Amino acid sequence: MPGDRATRDRVGAYLTVLTEEGLADYTRANLLQTLGDALRAMHGREDWAWILRGAGRIHAQAIPARDKAARLQPVEALVALGEDMMRAAEHDRYRTDVERATLYRDGLLVAFLIRRPLRMKNVAAIWLGERLSQRGADWWLSFEQEDMKAGRQFECSWPPELTYALECYLSAHRLNLLGPDATSSASEALWVSRNGTAMNSLALSFRIKHRTQEAFGTAINPHLFRDIAATTIATADPMNVADAARVLGHARLATTEKHYIHARMEVASHAYQAAVTAARGEP
Repeated sequence: MPGDRATRDRVGAYLTVLTEEGLADYTRANLLQTLGDALRAMHGREDWAWILRGAGRIHAQAIPARDKAARLQPVEALVALGEDMMRAAEHDRYRTDVERATLYRDGLLVAFLIRRPLRMKNVAAIWLGERLSQRGADWWLSFEQEDMKAGRQFECSWPPELTYALECYLSAHRLNLLGPDATSSASEALWVSRNGTAMNSLALSFRIKHRTQEAFGTAINPHLFRDIAATTIATADPMNVADAARVLGHARLATTEKHYIHARMEVASHAYQAAVTAARGEP
C-alpha cells in the first residue's frame, strides 16, 4: 500500500532531495501539501496531519521569491570573497593547519561555484579520478547523464584561473583536512570536512551560506549562484541566451530564458528610474 511507504524518514528524505535541488520554500511546501492530500484521499482513516503540519511550517517560514533579488551579489564580489579567503588562509600563520585548510577549502568552493555554478549534488559528487581528472596541465569535470538533472552528459574544464588554487588545495590543505585517520570513503572526495569525512551537499551548502552571511550580512544559498550567473550573462550579452544554458547545464532554453527576462526587467527598471530622476531634475 502507498501509505505504508510514507514513513517519517522517507518523507524527510524526500524533503532533503527537494532542498538539494534548490526548490523554493513555497514549492517544497506545496509538494508536501499535495503528498499529504493524496495520502488522505487514498487512506482516509490514517492520520496524515503530521505531513500537512510540516507543509504549513515550511510555508509559514518561506521567503517570498520577490525577496531573492535583495540577496544577490555581483559576480565580482563573490569572486573577491573566494580569493580573499584563500589568500588569508595562506598568509595567516596564527591559525592552525586545520583552520587554514577549512578557510582555504571554503574560499575555493565559493570561487569555483561562481565560475561553474553546478547544482550542489554535482559539486558534492566531485571525486578525484572519477569526475575530476587531469589532462596534461588542465583539469576537467565530467558527469554522466544519470548524474545530471537534464539527463545529458556534461563536461567542462575546471576554471583555468583556479588551477593553481586547486593544486595547492590538493597538495596541502586537503591532506591536512583528511588527517592521518581519514576513512577510505573520503580518500578520493574533493571536498573534505575538518573531521576528515567526505562532505555532502547539505554540508557544502551550509558552508557557503555561513561564509556569505559573514561577508555580506545576508546568506546566499548555492542555488542563487546559478541565478547570479544567468542574470550576469543576460545583462552583459542579452542576445546569447544559449551561453547561459550551457553554463548552467539546462536541457531547454526556456528554463534559462526566465533569467533573461528578469535581467532585462532589472535593466529596464534602472533605466526608467534614471529617466524619471533626470526629468525631475534631481541630482
